[in-house]
Amino acid sequence: MNLPDSLDPGRTPDHPGALDLESFAFDDELTHRGSPLASHVDGCQRCRETVLILRSGRQAFLARKPAAAFLASVAQARPPGLWDRIRAGLSVPRLVMTGAIALALAVVPVIQVIERNDGAVKLKGAEAVRFGLLLSRGGSKAAPFNPKDPLHPGDVLRFEVDLPVAGYVFVANLDDQGRFAQYFPRPGAPVAPLAAGHQILPGSTLLDDFAGEEEITLFISQTPLSAESVREALTASFESAGHRLSRIEGSILGARTASIRIRKEQP
Repeated sequence: MNLPDSLDPGRTPDHPGALDLESFAFDDELTHRGSPLASHVDGCQRCRETVLILRSGRQAFLARKPAAAFLASVAQARPPGLWDRIRAGLSVPRLVMTGAIALALAVVPVIQVIERNDGAVKLKGAEAVRFGLLLSRGGSKAAPFNPKDPLHPGDVLRFEVDLPVAGYVFVANLDDQGRFAQYFPRPGAPVAPLAAGHQILPGSTLLDDFAGEEEITLFISQTPLSAESVREALTASFESAGHRLSRIEGSILGARTASIRIRKEQP
């Protein structure tokens, strides 16, 4: 991003360069925590204003169109799944190949194939919701996360979704003690519908020090959902399952849902 000459500090003995400020503005908030760069920006009005302008410009761009380069890099980071290998002509076991082709010929008119981030292939109706996690650990850049692996307190999550229709999105968490947390939108934040398609939800979630199993559930609805109504629905599901986490299926609160089970361990 090019800054106006009056706002481009360049690299001088007193100020970091433009690339350093861009990195500070766009990286995950934990990446530079406690660094000399963060200390400088915090105490320098000139550089702080530059960072604010960079972030404002980025938000204006993302409001019009998701960052295609970032989304492409996320897609490239995933290992190829069965259907990707078939389309690319890569070798797959003969029995699996034969079964996959037969299945495709039998069901293509009525269903679509959705590949989950945990490697499983799930067949659902044409209006299924795709939901995945991006993980940043120790300041690393966010990358696709396999829910079969453990998470640690202090990990940072972002949420990747593919919405079949435009609607209001709500992401909540329930742990194996029945405790509820709202992940998206942030409590008190303005609520607006999201467009259909593939996107990374704004913001990130820092995991607390709880260790155990948790269920992260995405709701997509035609009208905004309240935190209280979502809490009641998840709690009722938890209680009806004998206080055991269970994957939520079907329509709850008039919304489509998708869930991911995670396990948090101490590192």
